[in-house]
Amino acid sequence: FVAGIGDAISKKFEAAQCYSAGGDNFYSAKPPFIATHLADLCYEVIRHYAQDAVRAVQARRIDEAFERTVEATILLSGLAFENGGLSIPHSLTRGFSAVPKLASSLHGEQVAFGLLVQLFMEDRPKEFLADIYGFYREIGLPTCFADLGFTGDPREVIPVIARRTVEQGPYIRNFAKRIDARLIEAALEQANSFQ
Repeated sequence: FVAGIGDAISKKFEAAQCYSAGGDNFYSAKPPFIATHLADLCYEVIRHYAQDAVRAVQARRIDEAFERTVEATILLSGLAFENGGLSIPHSLTRGFSAVPKLASSLHGEQVAFGLLVQLFMEDRPKEFLADIYGFYREIGLPTCFADLGFTGDPREVIPVIARRTVEQGPYIRNFAKRIDARLIEAALEQANSFQ
């Protein structure tokens, strides 16, 4: 359930980058303007309801927060990615697959951490980052490599992840800045060490 939230929360930021970069969506077409609004709504619903929804799941009850979060993680997230396109977080899943201990984490966990990486690549303000990290910690999303199951020295795998992402990331061009391995490496280091 939490991994599904992690996959869905990225859509706002991925769709925005795809749209800004002139990238293609799932249908090999330019994203319609409405797609960014669907992605924004997905994010808003998750931020409003997800914490209560996680508590509802833990208590094994169905309530409004649970229903709204399921709707966001399945319907809105699906519409947002198909129509809006993807960017860095979903490209990073290719890089994470090069490291066995990271590859075994759930897709939504990888995407959630990948979103943090993208936010550093976007030069988001520290206050914004602190808010997202706080949300992640409250609901149990990963904020560092250790949360993804990697307990070694991240400096040993960051270049591998960055290189694989640049070489195989299918959505790497859907970003407003020019991407290279060094930019990804720096953002991975920042995302992993942010307090």
